Amino acid sequence: MITAEEKENLKDFFNACDEMIDGRFILSDVKIARILKSIAKSELLYDMFAKCLVHFNFNSEFQTALSANRVNGGYFVLPTEERRIVALVFCFLLEVDKGKINLQSFVNENFFSPDGYNISYSNFSINVLVPFKNSVMNLLGVDSDGNELPEEDGEEVEELEEQLTLEQSSDQKILYANLLRSINELYGATDSSTKLKKDLKEEILIVIRALEDAIEIENLRIINALCIPLEYMTAKNKYLRPYYENFKDHLIEFYYK
Repeated sequence: MITAEEKENLKDFFNACDEMIDGRFILSDVKIARILKSIAKSELLYDMFAKCLVHFNFNSEFQTALSANRVNGGYFVLPTEERRIVALVFCFLLEVDKGKINLQSFVNENFFSPDGYNISYSNFSINVLVPFKNSVMNLLGVDSDGNELPEEDGEEVEELEEQLTLEQSSDQKILYANLLRSINELYGATDSSTKLKKDLKEEILIVIRALEDAIEIENLRIINALCIPLEYMTAKNKYLRPYYENFKDHLIEFYYK
């Protein structure tokens, strides 16, 4: 049973996460300090983070995240296990707070967008901060207001959950099918282009093939990460850009379902 005081502490933590997710680089040091302060203030959060850090090696995990998917140029990819996500991002924020990692340089190096730093920061938020916040909620079994999520059981609930899972699975299959179709169109346009330099064409095709593999295994985290170099490589090509934008529009649909 979560006390009223702890609910407020959790709410303060999630609000602090949202400020950093929805904001920009400006005052990021203040926002990180608020996140860390809210963790220290909450016994529930502090204990949960402490458990996640048991046997956790930050340097090793950080290097793995930097190069988890070599085909995307070494872009930062979080682990899949929620405990490791929480531990990695928490330690990362501590390193930024201590001045050992420069956040602006990190974002530019790992989530660069030719459309400007704000878009680069948005890429960072979607791929790092959002999974961090969601993992904390899932591990604690709470919503963003600190309310405990009910543990429902019973045959009727199970049938409803099974039906919902099937419906969601069907919707997801359609989304992934649209995503695959649009990336195949970009592949065809790239492969047939006679104006692209040979090296650039080969690099784009490598990333597209990797995206096809990621779509095949339905790994949205890798798909998002691969979009970063692809966006950069197609940014100034007026012929390929509409194909890429079409692909990105289909990717955005995952976040509105």
